[in-house]
Amino acid sequence: MNSKIKIFIITLSFLITSQFCFTQISDSLFRQSCLNEDLIILKKDMEVDIVGPKLALMYVRISNTSTILIKTKKGLDELNPIKLPRKLDNQYIYHASTVRNIDWAYEDIEIRYFNASNVHNTKELNVSTQIVAKRVLNLDGFFGEIYEYEYTVENLKVGDTISISYSYDVPFNLNWIYFLSNRIFFHEKYPIKDYQLRWCYNKNLEIDSIFANQNKPKVITNENNLCYTWHLKNLPGCLDEAGSRPYKSLPYFVFLPQSYDLEYTHLNSFKMEFIPTYFFESWAVQSKLYDEYWNTLIGNRSKDNLAYKHIAEKYISMFPNDSIGLTRMRYFQSFMVDSVSYDPAINYYSNNENHLVQRAGVDLSTGVVKDHNIERVYGNIIPGLGLDFFTAYPVDSRVGEISPQYTSTVKDNDLIIGVALNNKTMGFVIPKSDKNSYYFEELPFYYEGIPVLLLHYTDFPNQLEKRNFNTNFRTINTPNSGWKDNYRKVQSKVNVSLKNNELDFQTRVMLSGQYSTLTRNVYNNLPVDSTINSKYFDPVWNISNDVSLNETNTEHPQVFYPFKTTITLKYDSKNIIETKDNIFNINVGSWFKPIFYESISNETRFLDYYPDFVGSDNYSYLLEFNKPIKLLDEIDDIKILNQYANLSFSIRQMSDNKLLMTYSYSILARKVEKENINNVKEINRILSYIENLKIKVSLAEK
Repeated sequence: MNSKIKIFIITLSFLITSQFCFTQISDSLFRQSCLNEDLIILKKDMEVDIVGPKLALMYVRISNTSTILIKTKKGLDELNPIKLPRKLDNQYIYHASTVRNIDWAYEDIEIRYFNASNVHNTKELNVSTQIVAKRVLNLDGFFGEIYEYEYTVENLKVGDTISISYSYDVPFNLNWIYFLSNRIFFHEKYPIKDYQLRWCYNKNLEIDSIFANQNKPKVITNENNLCYTWHLKNLPGCLDEAGSRPYKSLPYFVFLPQSYDLEYTHLNSFKMEFIPTYFFESWAVQSKLYDEYWNTLIGNRSKDNLAYKHIAEKYISMFPNDSIGLTRMRYFQSFMVDSVSYDPAINYYSNNENHLVQRAGVDLSTGVVKDHNIERVYGNIIPGLGLDFFTAYPVDSRVGEISPQYTSTVKDNDLIIGVALNNKTMGFVIPKSDKNSYYFEELPFYYEGIPVLLLHYTDFPNQLEKRNFNTNFRTINTPNSGWKDNYRKVQSKVNVSLKNNELDFQTRVMLSGQYSTLTRNVYNNLPVDSTINSKYFDPVWNISNDVSLNETNTEHPQVFYPFKTTITLKYDSKNIIETKDNIFNINVGSWFKPIFYESISNETRFLDYYPDFVGSDNYSYLLEFNKPIKLLDEIDDIKILNQYANLSFSIRQMSDNKLLMTYSYSILARKVEKENINNVKEINRILSYIENLKIKVSLAEK
């Protein structure tokens, strides 16, 4: 096919797909949305009963009956095994160090029943059960063990319609902290034809609820219970749409129970109120910081405090005129990132050492930080630098936003520390761990431009100072990066030997802003963020199976925004060129590393699209052949500009033995409304075309 026709087809084919977005959609659109799905949930009835008003005697009964059509082998594989218990919030993205990043489940549940049957076949289905022990961090902060139940329904095949029903009880007193902030989305990854939810609780239980995005229920009073009920139809399976933020537009329900066990009386008063849930969820962290505050205040001269003092004084003496504190924080965090080794503290979490005797300051002076002491290190050093700080609790912007009712990430998620600089501004730092190697004021895109909950040690009550809880929900927004600061620039000189079918690359990669934050670890052989698009982790030399990486030189990143760094590389490959009848085919598409979501190109879109960040990605390859050549296929220039992005690509023959390939991809919009998703599809289809591009050359005639 002529390349000009190819481009024409790619750029216009997006017009055949229409986009709609409704909570409940028409039967015809629902059927259309189901065409490429692996599973379809024909009917789902779910009931959650919270029994009792007192914490010690409360329990939660979760029951569910679903009728599911299995459409593909992938759907069959996803259905089995069925794991119980299940999280109520299926949108949660968890960020923490590896040792803490253990997916929790409710403790000590009681399975009441589990049944499976084939709707269209009376033949009985066999169900095998396996009880799996999972290691978790318990509420005391040490490794513990809970049990997960895995049910495998045998004799299933593609095309079957299966009915699955189960019920289990969760004791509230053992799992109370996981029920303090519950969020329920009605939509799922797969489409639901008919959905009913019944949520009941004792009417004497004080609760706080949010009914987001026009999803108010019917309210029914039944004896001692109050029940919310929803009945929805034709819910598309859009909860996993790439680049979406479902909480922005999809209906969901937040339920915050306030047991009377969680009330407290104000000092010197008869006033009573419920303790905000985030104080319970943050207590493990805040108590460590409170200890460090008092150690510093009373001038404790322990080995730890003397070690902390020595380190802090080092940065004060290095920058005596830093009245703001910004430079001291930059270079202290650079020390943490570049020079301090992270210890996962397995012995501590296994409770094999005396947890009352810890030497965080002494460890730090030897260049080590243990996982359970990370907060202590920052809680002591920052005041030692003459600065105050807040703990700043975030929610990943892709899945939610922190609020007085929604605080589920406070307990286990990585925290950010908000450092109160002396010019009345705040700088943010993510503490060092095995997954976090960020400099001061460096945040990955999902923590940019978001509200964070700020807590201070003085927010907690103190009998000596006669303080009550400071119940003001204090938030501040983190900064956003800009288009001009987020870029990747790749410049490469390629020597091409047609005789040996060999290519030698001399390449320079310049990273700035989010491209530095997200991708530089690939070139330093350091851990990468598993929650983001895997295309970020495709290094520039990954162009074929036989690449030899001969030389790598990585500059130290700037320790201040936008954290620019440059990597120079030399590598070669001998199997990119295919030769046939004196025609040389070169797979050049693999040299470009565009970051996009391929699934968007073919799906019916129901949610708005949010690019990770605005910025530009630019490549330039100069190919110098050892003999004069002729470019056989004339490849038309690509130039596309729409409200979403600006994309250009060209191949030029510069002389008898030189070709120049240039590529530029700039994301311009922070949000693309679902009605305009074709702008994204248009760009993505061209990016996919470029990824698979090959060029043909022949030796020039003499």
